[in-house]
Amino acid sequence: MAIFGTIKKGLSALGQKLGVLKKPSSNAKLGNKKTPTVETMSSQHKMDALMAKAAYDKPKDRKSFGPFIYDKGLSNLRTAVWHAPGIKQTVIGYKGTNDFQDLISDIDIVRGTTAEGAVFKQDKIEYDKIKAKYGPRIRAVGHSLAGARSRELVKNNAADNPLLRGHGFNVGEGVNAEGLGARIACANPIKAMRPKFCDK
Repeated sequence: MAIFGTIKKGLSALGQKLGVLKKPSSNAKLGNKKTPTVETMSSQHKMDALMAKAAYDKPKDRKSFGPFIYDKGLSNLRTAVWHAPGIKQTVIGYKGTNDFQDLISDIDIVRGTTAEGAVFKQDKIEYDKIKAKYGPRIRAVGHSLAGARSRELVKNNAADNPLLRGHGFNVGEGVNAEGLGARIACANPIKAMRPKFCDK
């Protein structure tokens, strides 16, 4: 498994060199105003972070969180599902890079071809099952590759489900034309010429 770590570090370095992956900020440890710390995170943000982390646990070791009951039947090695019946809210926690299949998904992100990726297609199938069982109030959460999985799920399904939300931590980006064009437009030194979304 050490080879996967080496390959992942190499892909990360390449992505940073190409400017498509952000380098970790040294300010993150300092808790500046732009970087949330545990003390400044909202309760929703904390819960999202806990569930994103718990998705990495073995399915048999995952637990419920407060009103969110772990659903063993809809969960698997790469996806954890919790549902809070009292508030009719469901959370999907995605697991990030852990094996060779995940490495292929990392490459899909870098290439901008997530729509073709097997993991992303499987996420849609699982999402449809979760929505059929629990309804449309769904949050998808994850870190790194898993954050990209949650982002892609929301991006591809929000038009049909306005109650679908996502929260990704340290999400990777690809080099697809849309993303590259946005990064170039946002880098314009003349602020008035940048698209409005750049400053959000």
